[in-house]
Amino acid sequence: MDFALDAAQNAWLAEVRDFLRRNVTAGLRCEPAEHGQESLGGHVASFRRKIG
Repeated sequence: MDFALDAAQNAWLAEVRDFLRRNVTAGLRCEPAEHGQESLGGHVASFRRKIG
């Protein structure tokens, strides 16, 4: 059984990784811990709008 990704799957993977590199900021990673939850209008909410 061949589990290697095909060209289209590798392209999608590269696109997702690029999106995450550009959009997962330090603020996004820190915000939940700083507030004990996601703050309204904060980094996490902005990221969720982007992936939505």
